[in-house]
Amino acid sequence: MASSMDFKDLFERYQRVRAKNGISIVNYCKINGLRRVKYIADVLRKLISGETDYIALLPMNITK
Repeated sequence: MASSMDFKDLFERYQRVRAKNGISIVNYCKINGLRRVKYIADVLRKLISGETDYIALLPMNITK
């Protein structure tokens, strides 16, 4: 299970690398063929229900 430090480290790496290139969650979903509104709704639903494995919620870890 990922800790909050893992999530913080991942987010900081995202900010340094991806944010400069204009990659957002919405764009990442488009690039990888995910329905962005469904993805965001699913993530919010899982967070509300108590999901704590934040790494598993990232778009690259979601199966289509």
